[in-house]
Amino acid sequence: MNETRQKIVDVATRLFSLYGFLRTTVDEVAKNLRVSKKTIYQYFRSKDELVEAVFDSITDPAFATINEIIDSQLSFAESISAIFNVLQGVFLQVTPAMFYDLQNSPSLWEKIDAKRRRVISRYGELIERGQKDGDIRTDIDSKFMSNFVAYLVRHLATPQIIIELGINPADMANKFLSIFLTGILTAKGREKIVGDKDEN
Repeated sequence: MNETRQKIVDVATRLFSLYGFLRTTVDEVAKNLRVSKKTIYQYFRSKDELVEAVFDSITDPAFATINEIIDSQLSFAESISAIFNVLQGVFLQVTPAMFYDLQNSPSLWEKIDAKRRRVISRYGELIERGQKDGDIRTDIDSKFMSNFVAYLVRHLATPQIIIELGINPADMANKFLSIFLTGILTAKGREKIVGDKDEN
């Protein structure tokens, strides 16, 4: 990537993180870079293009790394841990101010979500790996689970829901991972339900 273009993206990322991208002007980005606004428009045709470049710089490397993890020979447990670490890194970069603005930018969110869906569609491969490793029950349909996870993530892990719940994205990821991996039942609850089923 061109060095000047990268500097523009870096400065814009810092300002968007602090103030959100809707409230940050191209003039402010130029002022912080000590260049003219015209210089920025040599690399980005519009502010929207700059905003998209900032999110691409955050999400594209993360999604590429997740694909590499899925392609690797890591165990299911190692893969989940590694993917979660990658997502934590994304959540540290996409601040609450940026998430708030995403709520009011449906076209940008749709582009990000489209990339996210492509990665999530591969989670079935992780389920199958977990079954092979003996970490996941073999009676679970990997395709169903992949679609189930995709549905939950797409409809719950959105800027609007995160803002409504008043939690940050990292906390939502923690809650989702905990429920996904361990379920909602205590050992006592599992014993009662399984016991009830056995009796019927």
